[in-house]
Amino acid sequence: MLWALIKKDLLHLIRVKRELSTLLVMPAVMIAILGYALGGVMNPESSPSNLQVAVIREGNVKKELEQFKKDAARSPLSPEDRLWVINKAEHFVPSDILLRKVLQGEKGKKAFAVREISPGERDFVLRDERFAGILTIPKDFDLSLWRSLFLREKSPVSLRLELNESRFLQGQWLKSAVESFRQQIIRSGAFYQSLELAGSEKLDPDFFAPDPTPSIRGEITTLEGRKPLSSFEYFTVGISTMFLLYAAAFTARLADDEKENRALDRIALAGVPAWRFWAGKWLSTFLLALIQLFTLFGYAALAFDVTWKNPSSFLVVTFLLAFVAGSLAVFLMALSFRFNASWVVELFSTSIVVILGFLGGSFFKMNILSEWLGRLGEWIPNGAALTAYLGAMQGSSPKDLTEPLTVLIGWTAALLLAAAGLKPERGRVP
Repeated sequence: MLWALIKKDLLHLIRVKRELSTLLVMPAVMIAILGYALGGVMNPESSPSNLQVAVIREGNVKKELEQFKKDAARSPLSPEDRLWVINKAEHFVPSDILLRKVLQGEKGKKAFAVREISPGERDFVLRDERFAGILTIPKDFDLSLWRSLFLREKSPVSLRLELNESRFLQGQWLKSAVESFRQQIIRSGAFYQSLELAGSEKLDPDFFAPDPTPSIRGEITTLEGRKPLSSFEYFTVGISTMFLLYAAAFTARLADDEKENRALDRIALAGVPAWRFWAGKWLSTFLLALIQLFTLFGYAALAFDVTWKNPSSFLVVTFLLAFVAGSLAVFLMALSFRFNASWVVELFSTSIVVILGFLGGSFFKMNILSEWLGRLGEWIPNGAALTAYLGAMQGSSPKDLTEPLTVLIGWTAALLLAAAGLKPERGRVP
């Protein structure tokens, strides 16, 4: 009998095209629209104010220049050519260009407040929420580029950019600027290869104007060492966790319809115990939530290459979120039946879902507006699920996600207890 009740609810969903569209088609369309439309917002051409960036320079430009002069002296270049490349190296210091032309140039100074720090200050900056990231310029960075550009030696070149996850959009601005610089360095390689060794005395500074194009070797991570998320990855999770709430509303609305058309009376006359009816609704919503989540995540994987670095964490979060959906459905049913108010479900699906989606970060992280709003969002079901899902995408284990998973478990228990207290008398099907 329990399976018959579950089957009835799922078959009803298939027949009602409007509900099916709300649960599957609308979120799929929104993921695509927001991913394409707001991908530019996360990697824009102009940037927010008050963005602080910490820079660690592990090398010494003067010492690297002296070493380059020695390398040039040992090279097969003619004396005239050696003087030329040394002169170019003195005018072309890549690390200075990155700091002065890109981050603190005419465009960059309006966006970035750059602070050079020592390696010993790194731990302090990691705990300081004012910083969007830490850019590390490694030892021999300039020397390696000079060797590659002027002596045609294959020398590894790298930069390390660590982004602050709590400053998601601001971090994307910084990432765009640094990747622009790296692309300009690649262009400068082609530029020098096309020059005659008796060429111009200095480079045009405008040649290094920021241009947001991805580029050469480097490492970009978050401050916790994890890969930053794309707009499609973020909105796949954000939109899916919000539209999951509609699955709970669907089951509650279906129960209201059954009450109105006397279907519940017929179920009661058939001798179905009340616990079986409520358990059937919970399981129906649980299965519906799993179908919805796996369908949307499968669609995102195929269409936008959205993957999960830690599949076990993904599965744990998905099942716990489905538990919350089932508990929310029976809570809405109990609330509606107790006060004979079907408008409760309508209010939830038309207004409260959108508010929860906004607070939970489905459209953007709330800590961009306010730290306390961001923290509040992490304590509501869809916000906690979003935090946990993003962690799973970046490789966090279930142990690392203890807080958001605990929030989901807590909501499951709280909603079930509230539903038990509100539902009609024991032994009765409403």
